[in-house]
Amino acid sequence: MGILGAEVEFLGLSDKDDNEKDLKEAMSYYKPDIAWASTGSHKHHEWVGEVAEKLWKNVILYPTYEGGDFHTKGRIVITPTEEEIELKNEALDCYKSQLVKNKQHFDAVRGKPEWYV
Repeated sequence: MGILGAEVEFLGLSDKDDNEKDLKEAMSYYKPDIAWASTGSHKHHEWVGEVAEKLWKNVILYPTYEGGDFHTKGRIVITPTEEEIELKNEALDCYKSQLVKNKQHFDAVRGKPEWYV
């Protein structure tokens, strides 16, 4: 996230011992005016969207991959410039362990535009 110039706060939750109750408790600390939250077929992505909608009034859900389809869907397409594509690819390259485990996910988004709701 440093490459992208974004601040990050980790919730301290484990992917292995997680549950929706812990996620709700961790997210309830925040009081955003507007929140963008994921949704999709992956249980963690779905939980984030569901919890966000329970906690906050102004939530925009954005879809992540669905099942075997690794392309996000939406009505608005943001087409990145060459410079933005290079930056996106540089950020994706930081996930060394995930590049090995989930290469198909990275290949599906590398150099592609972004889709929004």
